[in-house]
Amino acid sequence: MMAIGFGVLFPPMPSAKVGVIQGLAGEIQTFHDYPLRGLIQHDALISPGDSGGPLIDQAGRLIGVNSAIKIARMPRRGQELIGFSIPIGQAWSLASQLRATGKVPRPYLGVTVEDLSIATARRLGLAVTQGLLVREVPESSPAQKAGIVPGMVIVTFSGQPVTGLNDLRRLMVTRKVGDTVAVTVVAPGGARTQLRVVMVERPQPS
Repeated sequence: MMAIGFGVLFPPMPSAKVGVIQGLAGEIQTFHDYPLRGLIQHDALISPGDSGGPLIDQAGRLIGVNSAIKIARMPRRGQELIGFSIPIGQAWSLASQLRATGKVPRPYLGVTVEDLSIATARRLGLAVTQGLLVREVPESSPAQKAGIVPGMVIVTFSGQPVTGLNDLRRLMVTRKVGDTVAVTVVAPGGARTQLRVVMVERPQPS
């Protein structure tokens, strides 16, 4: 299916880029805290100035909002620019939340963690070598209320394995404020426990 992405070039002037929709992207990692999932993937050559512009189909229907680009290396073809747009249904949902409350609530676990390396696991004498090592747990955070303490290793979240921070970020975006999530942790002594954490809204930066 053909797609046309609209935006603004530099210096400011309207632009239109024609491409073909390739499908829905499973997930892309960005510079933000959260990965982006379920985006429309296409090869319309959108640029940073096109972010927020409309993506329409060949019938002129609005189908998405331009959001991100990725440069991929293709065999025998060199570099290729891939565009990603938020599906219009998802965009309308976010817009409705912004209009109603002025923000989009994000779930909050309340831990400072780091990817557990084999070297760190051996140095600390831990029973596992993969997961997220909990370094800090703010007072009154959802994690603290559930019983998570520094030194524990998070190994599953909502029944899915957690081998690093990207896994946790990917799983967090599937949850909503108010959800109760099962989190499996391994204590320094090796005891494995499943805790239930009630997600709250992410606090605003002070």
